[in-house]
Amino acid sequence: MTRPARGRGRPPLFTPDQQNAFLREVAAGATQEKAAAAVGISARTVRHHSRHHAEFADALAKAKAVGRDASTPHGASRYRYLGCRCDDCTADATRKRTARRHRQKNNRPDAEIHHLPTPDQAPRPLKAVV
Repeated sequence: MTRPARGRGRPPLFTPDQQNAFLREVAAGATQEKAAAAVGISARTVRHHSRHHAEFADALAKAKAVGRDASTPHGASRYRYLGCRCDDCTADATRKRTARRHRQKNNRPDAEIHHLPTPDQAPRPLKAVV
């Protein structure tokens, strides 16, 4: 009688049972971090697994779509305060962040702007500081 062959290497950290439980949590509306904690793994493991396993990444995308709450509108505030990372919320948050940074850059209250005189203008006298 021969022994069954053992697999080589380390056993997987993210088993198929854990994957299914994780996907159920995400489909119920939990964030990836909360769903990973409920299953007993780190969110980093989930991200790694979704990058290297296309079929899991597809299932995760479908679970995220199901998990969206239709009564709550998606947008930058949902991205920021509720941790929603769907494509709509991410794009909206990026667009609003870019606009906010542009406004800050262009509306910065700078000190008084001093213009140098052109060659045809006489230089202005300097003010004495007392």
